[in-house]
Amino acid sequence: MLTFKKSIIGFLILALCIATGVYWWSNRPASPTGGTRGASTTHIEVTSSKNGNSALGKFANVQSAQHMPMPYDTMLRQQFNESKDYYLLYQSLSTRSDPEAMFYLASILDRCKGWGITYKGPTNAEILKGNNDQMLGAYVDLRRALRAQRTARASQVLCANFPNVKTELDVDTAYKRAAEAGDIRGKLDQLHQSLVANATRESLPVNGLPFATSGTLDRITPKGPTDAEVDLLKSALASKDPTQIKFAGPLLTAGYSDYELKFGDGKGLQGVHANLLWDSIACHYSGGCGVDSQELQIDCIVNQRCDVSTYDELLQKYLVKPENWGKFQQYRATLINAIDNQNWSLLQESRGASSNTFINQINAAPSKPRFILQR
Repeated sequence: MLTFKKSIIGFLILALCIATGVYWWSNRPASPTGGTRGASTTHIEVTSSKNGNSALGKFANVQSAQHMPMPYDTMLRQQFNESKDYYLLYQSLSTRSDPEAMFYLASILDRCKGWGITYKGPTNAEILKGNNDQMLGAYVDLRRALRAQRTARASQVLCANFPNVKTELDVDTAYKRAAEAGDIRGKLDQLHQSLVANATRESLPVNGLPFATSGTLDRITPKGPTDAEVDLLKSALASKDPTQIKFAGPLLTAGYSDYELKFGDGKGLQGVHANLLWDSIACHYSGGCGVDSQELQIDCIVNQRCDVSTYDELLQKYLVKPENWGKFQQYRATLINAIDNQNWSLLQESRGASSNTFINQINAAPSKPRFILQR
């Protein structure tokens, strides 16, 4: 069993790199550059500067359409995304019991777990300096500027005024209360935990993977969602809310022992990583995920792939094998059609042995944070 030494500075980057490594090894392109595969790639001009500000300007001036008002946007969602102090927002919501408020109370605790005025670790400035000092390679000025921009809204900053450090149990309880109040996102969290709790577990060898030369990795295989739970997942997708799509989609197409969503070819999701597929679909409903999106900025910072201007360009150039790109587009179009029209006739729900690949297994533990709310 692999164990990873957690650190305050490196945990999030390590987790992202591991996930990227697993996918890359399972679905790596035929060539390091990947090619454009019939589509032009927009290269972003980077101007060197001492502090990286001009480099950031070159990147941030290419805006995506995601800032247009979306039907799933609410005033509270905007307050959350614009908040500079999660504790103040938490206090303002603490007397409310409506489903949306209960969900955002849980979301704040989700991000503030382990942070607060009792925190005694490195300061935000020290964390940023450590990251920037170690950052080498291409687009270094741009990546440092983006890191500084994102660090300014890190949980350590937004959660600094919480008087008491919150635990994982606090987060679980808050999401359960949101579910009981009727919030669909809270219900999705409860469904994920239920599927994981009732899953079978096995250890698989991971020899040769980029992040480990030997050892084993746990694989969990739930039995599968019930008909009522499938309906819940489809309802979440029907909202066209990227937050719900990124959570519910991978649950619908995960590897189960006796449930599978088959496509028009009569097969399950093969050759395509489910999380990347659903991320692309979520981007479709959020305006395309351009260079000001979390997806592109984090990938630029961590993986130095800063020469694309949309998430789909990133997928086509670097993450999906050329022979699977057509299949990826077919799956994407089929699912978008199903969501738009609530017509699942091009997909077949199969009960019995499944063909889903290892890379599409359900996550054994909740993502951190569990719901991506900031685009």
